[in-house]
Amino acid sequence: MKKIGFYGGTFNPIHNAHLIVAKIVKEKMGLDEVIFIPSGHPPHKNNEVLNSKTRLEMVKLAITGEPQFLVSDIEIRHKRKSYTILTIEELKKVYPNDQLFWIIGADSLIEMPIIWRGGWEVLNLIPFVVVQRKGFDLSQIPREILKKVTIVEIKTKSTVSSTKIRSMLAKGKSIDSLVPTKIAWFIKKHGLYKKKN
Repeated sequence: MKKIGFYGGTFNPIHNAHLIVAKIVKEKMGLDEVIFIPSGHPPHKNNEVLNSKTRLEMVKLAITGEPQFLVSDIEIRHKRKSYTILTIEELKKVYPNDQLFWIIGADSLIEMPIIWRGGWEVLNLIPFVVVQRKGFDLSQIPREILKKVTIVEIKTKSTVSSTKIRSMLAKGKSIDSLVPTKIAWFIKKHGLYKKKN
């Protein structure tokens, strides 16, 4: 039986903080592997999201040389909206004999009752690992909900985000320190995230 962590997100684009989170969670939870799941058709995102195949390709590039990291196209294969609750139900059928975990950021836990399909009921399907950056306040989450999840604190107060990276690229600024070298090269080669006239 393996211990597998699933890390879902738009990864638009994937950046260094995503990889750091995956490494820390893998170590602290004793996971055998972490599988990144780029969303296929995110229901709550706007038109800034690149097509799913491009984002999948970037994740593959970012985890090259990290044998403990894998990527799944489970959401991209479907034409339906990428609802986490449906993905988890499918993963439990694909990995019936393994111990599964779902990795999210603390901000997603706060959003869960508002915009997630199924709300906090999703927490009853699979153990959730919630990544909390240092200084991030979870006091607005009910105690009975916090008891259902495992909190992993990331000591850095890094403000790196995909939104910030897209904004920097639109302004022609360098993102070399925020993403893996292969991702910076891929984005530049394909002219991604440039400001549209």
